[in-house]
Amino acid sequence: MSERAIRFRTNDNRRNDICNIIITTSINNYFATQQTIDEKNCYRFLRDCFKESLGGYRRTNYKTVESGIITFSQVNNKSEDRPKFIIIKNKRSYYINGDKVSLKNLVGVFINLITRWPTFVNHDDVDECILNYLEMSPEISHALINKISYKFITENGDIETTLLNIQLTGNDSVAIELYTDMWIDFTCKEVLMFIRACKTGNNKYGCVSYQELYYMQMGELLTTSEEKLVEAFLIQNRASNLVTRRSMELVDKLSRQFKNIVKLRIYDHNNPDEIQQRGLYVKGKGRWFVYHSYDEGQHVLGRQNVVTSFVHHIVPPLNFSNDLIEAMLENNYFIVQSPENPNHTFSVPVGSRVLTDGKNLYHRGGNICIDQREGDISLGDQIASRAMVLLHDYKNIQTVSTLRGMESNLGYSNFEEKYEGDEDEVLSLRYTQLTREHLETLVSQSV
Repeated sequence: MSERAIRFRTNDNRRNDICNIIITTSINNYFATQQTIDEKNCYRFLRDCFKESLGGYRRTNYKTVESGIITFSQVNNKSEDRPKFIIIKNKRSYYINGDKVSLKNLVGVFINLITRWPTFVNHDDVDECILNYLEMSPEISHALINKISYKFITENGDIETTLLNIQLTGNDSVAIELYTDMWIDFTCKEVLMFIRACKTGNNKYGCVSYQELYYMQMGELLTTSEEKLVEAFLIQNRASNLVTRRSMELVDKLSRQFKNIVKLRIYDHNNPDEIQQRGLYVKGKGRWFVYHSYDEGQHVLGRQNVVTSFVHHIVPPLNFSNDLIEAMLENNYFIVQSPENPNHTFSVPVGSRVLTDGKNLYHRGGNICIDQREGDISLGDQIASRAMVLLHDYKNIQTVSTLRGMESNLGYSNFEEKYEGDEDEVLSLRYTQLTREHLETLVSQSV
């Protein structure tokens, strides 16, 4: 039997350290040291618990075992009565502390256990939590995992949809979060009525404001300052904000996961402190910008809300004849030539709009059209999907029709980019013009 420690944290990083758990297992499997407790990642984690590693460095090198036993227990607690639970797999059946459950219900009870883990004192507390969850209404179980969708009217009269956190507090009681550390108590019967009212509005909780909801359950009125805090909190956690936040987390993750994907910021020419466009700089065989002009955090859904452009590095002439260099100086333009195919060239006249990182010059070429199939894709997902296509641009030329005409723009010479930031590298650019001085400097560096 082997032991290892796993740390679980919330998906939005609002509370970084939820709990640490010791896993005891006889299966030679692979676990990441940190796990996220949203439904999708917990499902993947539980499936991985029963996949045996076959050796090597690749995580995909494993097989699924038919049966296995894994024990989860508190860190630094060796007592016989310590909080723990056991998950057993036997062929296609799963058991938790002896109770047979479907994989879907196992994910739900697992998330509930991890979230409440620091509050457990002994093994009986864990058992009681499992039994309460399995005997609970499916609607409440679903809300514990996916939150409650709740509509409210703001002070300005706008209708917003937010997602309310819900937690179990006892055998027949739950609490709903209105604001950080401000929870409303419900019995399971009451919260079931509230969940149904949020869908149909056909009971006493139908169309109830958050002020009235607090009074109905707590018997007290919110103060004016509390109302403002609650409204700001609910707006921050509205469904659209969470969709945007999680999709942009994916964009941040790509820039950390792939060394050839870097965050991109393009600053306004007239206001050097204002970011005009932001997105990703992707280095495949060619160089690509995937960016947008929306405000940070703005909720955007669509099919094509981002711009996809190929970009060339303006490098000194390579093996140019003296006649060609003299022609460039005489006619005030600069030629960039592909070393792989000398017939592939493009010219940049003096006065043209280019980009600079403070040291190097970039020429943004034409835009290409890459469409999403669906019409309500979040901004972050649009950026991420295009970035993954362009990361392997040469291989995807035959897959994406609009990339086929870009083949001649692949394979140009590149310089070493100048990045900013310590943990997260960022390519920061601003618009400028190609000047006569730039031209003369480039020609003087001819190789």
